[in-house]
Amino acid sequence: MGRQVTSPVAWVDVPELGVTRVEQTYRRLGPLRWAYADPAHGAFELTVDDDGLVVDYTGFATRVAG
Repeated sequence: MGRQVTSPVAWVDVPELGVTRVEQTYRRLGPLRWAYADPAHGAFELTVDDDGLVVDYTGFATRVAG
């Protein structure tokens, strides 16, 4: 735990729906839990599934079942 990983992500601007590639650094909290923080947007915790896809981004977004 505490390990950090920098990964490219797709940032979608709303309502324009423009997509921008950005590098973000995440800190591991547990097997499927990560933390992210930046000065512009604040701090978030997120949960991913076994494939690494986001299930819940606390205070920001939640995946909806299909």
